[in-house]
Amino acid sequence: MDNEADGFAADIRKACLTLPDPAAESIFAHVYVEETAELARQRQELTTYQASFAD
Repeated sequence: MDNEADGFAADIRKACLTLPDPAAESIFAHVYVEETAELARQRQELTTYQASFAD
């Protein structure tokens, strides 16, 4: 049983590590049901900040 559980845990860890990185701004989609003005401002600041690194 322990060997089976260890194998399952290893498979889950491997699967998690292969997940793609989410876009940083995606966090704003899961904070409130409706976006507040403050949240919109923060999202825009992040977008502007990230754009400053574009070549």
